[in-house]
Amino acid sequence: MHPGELLRDEILPVLDRPKTEIARLLGVSRQTLYDILEERQPVTPTMALRLGKLCGNGPDLWLNLQKRYDLHLARQKLGETIRKIPDAGSRLNTYRILTRQNQHPSAFFCLGITNRGH
Repeated sequence: MHPGELLRDEILPVLDRPKTEIARLLGVSRQTLYDILEERQPVTPTMALRLGKLCGNGPDLWLNLQKRYDLHLARQKLGETIRKIPDAGSRLNTYRILTRQNQHPSAFFCLGITNRGH
């Protein structure tokens, strides 16, 4: 669910105020508000702060909704590409061992190099 859908369908009817007034209260243009309500623009961290203050529920709800929506779209768009990427799960144990030894494994870990000659 895009955060604009929640705002449009659940929050604004309860507030029972014109959208122009809501935009003014948020300190944004009407166009910015309309773009979010019509799901044309994302809820940014700045807008999440504004919405969280207006609605009294904080920014996290709005940011989490946006994040989940963005991930959903990305999965739809990249589904097959993502499925083709190998799972490095078996290498995670090597990563844990190397980090316990205070070594910085990031570069060689991704390359599949598990022993740097030690």
